[in-house]
Amino acid sequence: EAPQPAGQRPAPHNENCCPAGFNDLVWPPFFENAPMNRWRQEIETNIAAGDSAALDVLLAVGRFNSMVRKQGSRRKVAETLYCISEEACLYCDRSIGAGSQFAYEWRAAFQDFLDSSGIKLEIVLALERTPFDMDWMVADDPQSTGRSYVTKPLSWAIRDKTTPVPRVLHHARVTTA
Repeated sequence: EAPQPAGQRPAPHNENCCPAGFNDLVWPPFFENAPMNRWRQEIETNIAAGDSAALDVLLAVGRFNSMVRKQGSRRKVAETLYCISEEACLYCDRSIGAGSQFAYEWRAAFQDFLDSSGIKLEIVLALERTPFDMDWMVADDPQSTGRSYVTKPLSWAIRDKTTPVPRVLHHARVTTA
């Protein structure tokens, strides 16, 4: 095997970035099926190529999967979902440019999982050109709060569905114009 430059490791010898047992711990089961298996493969390929944003998404998804496996509190699961949304929005924006397709597919997959698991949380998407709603959004630039619509979503909103009117646990972070 050829020596590696300092600070670099050889690329994995299999097509996955991680050993199988690790994958089961990190990836929720719904990443085995379409369309999420395509995202999983893309993230793993980008990690193997050295994309740190892809690794940040994997780590956030792993924290979510761990929290759900441990049957963590609804508030803790909401925190991990919010972290996934921040890392995944950044990854999609910088690495692959697939914003709205990512948003719809990831929201649907995670929401279906939450619903089927009995976790009473709701994921709310802030999409481009959505009217700014201060009840569940926060502008990333404090000077842009008077603007009327979303120009770029930076995270999801996460609501607690255990109350008659869902309570916002994490506001969607957005840029506005």
